[in-house]
Amino acid sequence: MVASTALGAAEARADKLADILQKGVVRIIVFGDVPPFGAVNAQRQLEGFDIDLARMVADSLGVKLELVQATAANRIPYLLTDRADMNIAAMSVTAERARQVMFSAPYADTSLAVFGPKGLAIKSAADLGRNKVAVAKGTTEDIVLSAVAPGADIMRTEDNATAVQAYLSGRPSSWPRTASWSSSLPSASRPGSSTSSSRFAARPPT
Repeated sequence: MVASTALGAAEARADKLADILQKGVVRIIVFGDVPPFGAVNAQRQLEGFDIDLARMVADSLGVKLELVQATAANRIPYLLTDRADMNIAAMSVTAERARQVMFSAPYADTSLAVFGPKGLAIKSAADLGRNKVAVAKGTTEDIVLSAVAPGADIMRTEDNATAVQAYLSGRPSSWPRTASWSSSLPSASRPGSSTSSSRFAARPPT
């Protein structure tokens, strides 16, 4: 979803757009550790679906693009404190978020899943309580996991990359992630597991 600051009047929203056009720059929040939406490539440049969409927005406005890399937990605070003009960083709509920012129409459809080694005996969310699960705080995965598995041992990290690295190092047994990211997982292995060991352990509705 594309999100921007929720303002109380149409005039205020028009003023925000006018400010962007006057400055000639739009500041857009993106991820740098959530492929295929946003990631840093070998040339240390941001690339991905959300990055392409941000460029399209800037082009349509006729202004320069300033990419603002942020963690999931910082997306809304950055908007509310005017560190960015809008967010295009894989943010799902929730009632709490909608009270603070405005959302566009959806531009992507994803589902959530919990990934872990093949040998992990998990049939439902209730089974997660026996395992430590790494998740980036402030994400939809964090919100859903907390709701469907309140007894789970959740290891909350500052960003997605840290959650993945924690899993690969063997600290938690699994971690939740959008299903669209699953195609990138087989190339990374963790101690004691094969490169194709990741699978869906639980799949809550989004």
